[in-house]
Amino acid sequence: MCGILAFLRPVVVSKNHSSNSPRPTATTVTTTTSTTTTTTTTTTTTTTCPLNNVYPLLRKETAARGPDSLSSPIDVSNSFSTNEPINYLLTKDAEFACGQESTLRVFSSVLSLRPPLTPQPIVIQKNSLQQIQQQQQQQQLVVQFNGELYNNDISGNDTVYFASAIAKALLQKDANNGKRARAQRMCDLVQQLRGEYAFVVTDCEHGECWFARDPIGRRSLVKIQEKKNKNNENKEEQEQEQEEKLTDSGVILCSVAAVSIAGNEEELGIDEDTIEVQEVPAGYLFCMDVDSHSLSSYEWKYSKNIEQENDQQESLQNNTLVYPYTRVNQTLLLPSQDSTKEQEAIHLTLELDELLEQATRRRVSDIPYIVHRVPPTCLEDLDSTVPSYSACDTPISNSTPSNVNSQLAPLPAQRPRVAILFSGGLDCSLVAQYVARIVAETHATEPIDLLNVAFENPRVAAAHCEAQKSKEKKKKQKQKNKNKNTTKNKINNQDDTQEDIQINEEKDEIFDIYDTPDRLLARKSWEALTTKYPTLRLVEINVPYTATLAHRARVQRLMYPQSTAMDLSIAIAFYFAARGHGILYSTPTSAPIPEYTTSASVLFSGLGADELFGGYMRHARVLEEGGSTEKDKEEKYKQLALELQMDFSRLDSRNLGRDDRVCSAWAREVRYVFLDEAVVQWATSKCPLDLKVGVREAKEPETKVVLRRVARHIGEAMATCAEEKKRAVQFGSRSAKMEVGSGRSKGTDSL
Repeated sequence: MCGILAFLRPVVVSKNHSSNSPRPTATTVTTTTSTTTTTTTTTTTTTTCPLNNVYPLLRKETAARGPDSLSSPIDVSNSFSTNEPINYLLTKDAEFACGQESTLRVFSSVLSLRPPLTPQPIVIQKNSLQQIQQQQQQQQLVVQFNGELYNNDISGNDTVYFASAIAKALLQKDANNGKRARAQRMCDLVQQLRGEYAFVVTDCEHGECWFARDPIGRRSLVKIQEKKNKNNENKEEQEQEQEEKLTDSGVILCSVAAVSIAGNEEELGIDEDTIEVQEVPAGYLFCMDVDSHSLSSYEWKYSKNIEQENDQQESLQNNTLVYPYTRVNQTLLLPSQDSTKEQEAIHLTLELDELLEQATRRRVSDIPYIVHRVPPTCLEDLDSTVPSYSACDTPISNSTPSNVNSQLAPLPAQRPRVAILFSGGLDCSLVAQYVARIVAETHATEPIDLLNVAFENPRVAAAHCEAQKSKEKKKKQKQKNKNKNTTKNKINNQDDTQEDIQINEEKDEIFDIYDTPDRLLARKSWEALTTKYPTLRLVEINVPYTATLAHRARVQRLMYPQSTAMDLSIAIAFYFAARGHGILYSTPTSAPIPEYTTSASVLFSGLGADELFGGYMRHARVLEEGGSTEKDKEEKYKQLALELQMDFSRLDSRNLGRDDRVCSAWAREVRYVFLDEAVVQWATSKCPLDLKVGVREAKEPETKVVLRRVARHIGEAMATCAEEKKRAVQFGSRSAKMEVGSGRSKGTDSL
């Protein structure tokens, strides 16, 4: 995984400077101070602008994503097979002349998960560095790559594989090397990539910046630029702006967008009226002119039949890209002949089981055994004392649960490479058992952490207190009524009453604020899974309300440009889950380790299952509405197909970019089994709609039918999980609607 930060900005030439003077070449930039204006040479300066102010904060968050490589410049030989020998330079934070009148400032951080460690950015150049300096030419590519590739022909590091392919595509010197030819080669390259990625490649010689996210959008990339000045009535100022090129202060492409939070605007001298932040949409390959910042885009399109090679070649000749999967099909299992229908359903279930295992194996096999670096820290203290929100005497637990042995277990010597974002539901439980099965093939005792997060929610605590008060009031009223019934055996009745109260008090359980729906389900599912996979360990992550308040601003920075209440409640849940700090249970009967932080660098998520296989209740409601004839049923399933297509198509803008930014802030990478290209292709082209959402007589429709069948096929360990219904993470962990009085607020409300 890599953190990407690329800042393209115009060179402002002094009036007394000759235009014939040589352009600056690569210059290392010192970034240890808080200075926001950098001078690269005595002949050029950079303008004081909001983007210069934003850069240090972006750099800080970018560095947090990858602590393995923030190294100084070094020269390295290479073996890229292009028409001419190429040298490439590994550098830290540098500026390069590019285009006719621009500079590129770049910084990358690397979390090394595919040996050998390959620092970034990679600078590829045709001639030696000395020749470049002498000739004042910019025959170089600056490559920043964030992601994981799973192409079959990769041997070794996938960043080197990608850089080599880029060199072949953009540094060819032949008769047909115009922009259209370069675009066709870039489309051809991107078409062949398989995996989750985002990249920024700057071609300094041709003044082009190529950037993209994978077609599903599993890695974050945002575009940040200063908004154009509104109508300026001062003619002299207009002329000066035109002369000094101050109307366009540049463009930043970055893995994070930490620029717009409450209180931060004044500190940096920016606001939302000054800075424009856009998430780079998946589904396009972009080429930006580094001087004018004009964009060309090459769109991913659906093929009617993805397996027709001619169709793909025709599209590539037009500089377009073909999705490696189809739109959601509208087929159904055979409506008659139940035996044939069931046989086909069994076949499809086994087929999906195999695909999910292969997708998991691709994402587990290359993870190195490295002692995990200490996660990036923040100024705020996560372990602050939790204030009491209770006005009643009901005990509220926020530490080790009382139902376990108070003796603490020692920290195990063997440390996990992998952890699962775990709610206990069907999707993450399936992923957990695949990961456990595959890891056990080569390392039978290697532990795998299940990360379950729960929040202290003051609104829930207040509601509990009110319920307790009401309960006590009813109890007193009952006692009063008993006393009025008879005075004949007053003393005996008083004794009986006292006994009743004691019994009732014994029946009252201690209220644990962290016993959220997802926490209770996680314990239940974990206990079932450990009967077959004993290396699975549960990490209960308890988030005090003080910690939520302390980190809320940072989460808002990281999730931006998403900015609704629902985005925050989801993002903050993943943020603390990815931190991986909590109470560790090695087995359901073992003593806990109260202060534990997972060493896993890779997190697995079940995201995508609901969108591909119909997991939301609104998917079921589509089939509940309308008539009941066969024609009505077909129409309702067509509507379901459209709904599923819409949900899948907006994963990049609604979920994936946001989740990548908040999880990677702890130097951990998230991988998605259900969003593997082969799984997506199967789900969209082969899986019948009634194996996604099934109609049942006298019952509500069943969601994710085929995944539940897969779970039952796997065995008893998954049987419990197969019956669980969908619950949104913000409600399962109680990260939503925390403040007293916020019960009527809507998730779509802006922050």
